[in-house]
Amino acid sequence: MEEPRYLLGKHAGMMMLCLCMLLFLPFDVTAQNTPNARQARGIFDKAFNHVFHSDGCTFDYDVNLVGIYKCRGQLWLSGKMSRYKEQRLEAWNDGTHTYRVDHKRREVELHNTNSPKKDKYTAKFKFNPDEYDYHVADGGSTFLLTLKLRKDGKSTIKQVKVVLTKRGLVPLKLSAKVYFFWCHLKMANFSSERIAPSFFDFPRSRFRAYKFIDKRPD
Repeated sequence: MEEPRYLLGKHAGMMMLCLCMLLFLPFDVTAQNTPNARQARGIFDKAFNHVFHSDGCTFDYDVNLVGIYKCRGQLWLSGKMSRYKEQRLEAWNDGTHTYRVDHKRREVELHNTNSPKKDKYTAKFKFNPDEYDYHVADGGSTFLLTLKLRKDGKSTIKQVKVVLTKRGLVPLKLSAKVYFFWCHLKMANFSSERIAPSFFDFPRSRFRAYKFIDKRPD
């Protein structure tokens, strides 16, 4: 049986990516028609356009999951494609297939990218933007955005806190409370840059000595 810490680490990159996608989801806050909520809406929309434009972006990340698992790595995003690299784990997502590499076990898992069954951990991050109350606070050189789940909300993410720079709306920190535990994400060295689609192609020839595990259809 796989140890719990390994399972957390195996999926930490995907969980981190899910949190990043959560951060930049465009949403509608018309039900909360206040000046502060409208300001929060504008900040989120601008951040979304800044990060998920057609060219792509990259940044370093540091994940702390409830204090029991920590990992560091680098993430690249471009449209529906993504790639991340950590000391033990790497992953390539070309928009259709996701390849997850475990260097210690010398294994490669192949998944359908859009399958909801490909990752039982990230599936726990359920988020309906219409179920939250929004607030933005002035942090000097940053904005602090807080989302709190309403009592009648069914999302599994109970609370979200985001720190963005005022200049350029660069993401710095993201914390999400899922059920009763917190996942904290720090981001650094953010850069918007053009990333060629070939960058997200899995380099199969590099892993000929690894064991391939095809999880499709998943």
